[in-house]
Amino acid sequence: MIPSKSHFFFFIIVLFSTLQGFYFHSLGVAPFTLLSVLMVFVTFSLFKSYDVISNISINELFVFLFYSLIFFFSVIAVLYHGDEPDLKRILAFFVVLIFSFLLPPLLKFIDLELVLKFTLIFHFSYFYLQFILYYIFGLDLDIVGFFTGISQKGWGGSFYIEGIGHIRRLGGLFNEPGTYSTFIAPLTAFFLNFYTKSSSNKIVVYLSLLSLFLTLSTFGFLFAVFISIFIVVFFKGKEIFFVTFVVSLSFILTVPYLIYRFFVRREDGLDTGLGFREVFLKELYVFTSDSIYNFLLGTGMLQPDLTDKVNLIASVNDSSLLLALMLNSGVFLTSFFFIFVILYTILKKDLISLLVFFILFASKVSIFYVFFPLILSLIFFDKRKSSFFYNKRF
Repeated sequence: MIPSKSHFFFFIIVLFSTLQGFYFHSLGVAPFTLLSVLMVFVTFSLFKSYDVISNISINELFVFLFYSLIFFFSVIAVLYHGDEPDLKRILAFFVVLIFSFLLPPLLKFIDLELVLKFTLIFHFSYFYLQFILYYIFGLDLDIVGFFTGISQKGWGGSFYIEGIGHIRRLGGLFNEPGTYSTFIAPLTAFFLNFYTKSSSNKIVVYLSLLSLFLTLSTFGFLFAVFISIFIVVFFKGKEIFFVTFVVSLSFILTVPYLIYRFFVRREDGLDTGLGFREVFLKELYVFTSDSIYNFLLGTGMLQPDLTDKVNLIASVNDSSLLLALMLNSGVFLTSFFFIFVILYTILKKDLISLLVFFILFASKVSIFYVFFPLILSLIFFDKRKSSFFYNKRF
């Protein structure tokens, strides 16, 4: 169990920051994520006697500086393009700026192993409940749809397995399987810091990995493969057997579906999910090469309507955060930050954080999700300052 009030508070903060799937379109907000921001203030007050503010280090300000630069570039972009700033976007920037400033100094007081372990268990437990209810009892459990009124996107088209029936792609407590992978994969990767501490930690990693495979999402498959390879290469030992077992078990269902999705559907002239990415790459190239200002500033992030600049057929972030940032914040700033983080993690010899970073920027997470500054804060977190942190190898 969570051993103290402060650790329980942070567990709730992390859990709520992941509940982006509970987005109410009529209100335009995801209430649980806003509650997580509010609870950061509450948690901050618990540590007032530690004089947190005066002891903030430079690496604890990196995430805040990242958001500040993006906001600055977005203001210039708005002026250059002649756009009308969107009030909701301005408020969103305000929320993530506050969150990215207050959160990093708190990490050194938190037992991250325990908090992340409970968060992963919470999510994959619901995922497996969904899986069992559907594939064994034929019941479709969708709590997200029940509360938001919008059903999860998950049906596997006409893909059918004899003895099982039509495939249902499950998304846990998220709106669709790819989003489940977007949130669970970075948490699982970072939890590798505690992988060797106990057998239960290894089991949590294996069950998280298996759930990523079983989402049958392309992101889930790729992220699970990356994490599995990392475990085999850097942890070795008996891990090779267990990871091979988990991967082999999941491939029985995952690989046939991916073959169906990307080859069979293409032959039948149906959408495979690659078409909108091809369109995005083309539009990104045309827009950023049109002028030096577009290359440097991008479209800006204070106006979500981009129809007068690019012609996209899907959400901006669906093609990956890296490409979305190149379009929204310019190639220069995005490339600078990307290279900076890679060099930062390499110089620190923090290969786990490097893995987390690649997964994060390959995913379709939005920088306006409070989950994003949380994961970035973990990447820049100085483990030497934490009395709870355990990491033998990295």
